[in-house]
Amino acid sequence: MDYNKYRGLTLYQAFSKNAKESADEPCTIFKNKVFKYEYVAFRIEQTAHLLKKHGACGGGDIITIVLPNIPQTEYIIYGANKIGAIVHLIHPLSTKEQLIDNITKTGSNYIFVLDRFASNYFEVLKDKKIKIFTVSPFGELGLFKNFIYKRISRIKSHPEVIDFDSELRLCKVFEKANCAEKDAKE
Repeated sequence: MDYNKYRGLTLYQAFSKNAKESADEPCTIFKNKVFKYEYVAFRIEQTAHLLKKHGACGGGDIITIVLPNIPQTEYIIYGANKIGAIVHLIHPLSTKEQLIDNITKTGSNYIFVLDRFASNYFEVLKDKKIKIFTVSPFGELGLFKNFIYKRISRIKSHPEVIDFDSELRLCKVFEKANCAEKDAKE
C-alpha cells in the first residue's frame, strides 16, 4: 500500500479517501457483524452533522470519549476530526474522580459515555454545562438487541442526556446528501 497518498491529510480526510476507494470492502467487524466502508463513512458524516446540530463547531471544542472499542467510537473520533474538534480519549474503566479531573483539566464541552454508566456522572457533570451523550454497545446491532440490552441492564433515560444511537437512527437517508452539501458550503 502506498501510504504517501495520505501525507498532509487529516485523519478524517485519509479515511474518507480510503472509503471512496474501498466502499464495498469490510471496514469494521463488531460482534460478528461486518460494517463496510460505505456504511461507516455514512455514519461518520451523520455524526459530524449531529455534533454540529448540538453546537459543536470545531475550533476549540473538546469532545471527551469514554467508550470501549465499539463502532460508535470510530464514528465519533472521525466525525469530530471532520469538524475540527479536539478528541480527548479516557479509558472507560476510569474512576468517576479520574474522569471529572480529566474533563476539568481539558475543558471538555461534550462527553460520550456508555449508557449503562451515564447516571454515575450526570450529577457531577450537570454543573459544568457539558453536553452528555450516551452510547449503547448494542446500538449498531439492531433495535431488538439494543432493546433487550436496555431492558436487562435497566437503563433509564434522562431528559438532559442525548441518546447518540437514537439520534443517529433519526437521521434520514436523504440527509446523507444534505450533510455533504451543507458541509461543502460552510
